[in-house]
Amino acid sequence: FVHPADVLKVRCQIKESEALTMLQAARGIAANEGFRGFYSGLSAAITRQLTYTTLRLGLYEVIREQVVARNASNPNAKDGI
Repeated sequence: FVHPADVLKVRCQIKESEALTMLQAARGIAANEGFRGFYSGLSAAITRQLTYTTLRLGLYEVIREQVVARNASNPNAKDGI
């Protein structure tokens, strides 16, 4: 749901010759590329997000266990963290 807004934002940012409003960028995409133009680059965005989320979720428990183990012997640590 957010991707079309990101596409519009990027198109406005990369257009250096003139300032585009979001509406102008949307009209340009719709006229030149059709509805699918709002979803250009979606596969790359999904791949990036899946990779990032998988790493973050996969490494969370490993890193948490290391931090808890390291702080378990620390008398100043609260609740092992």
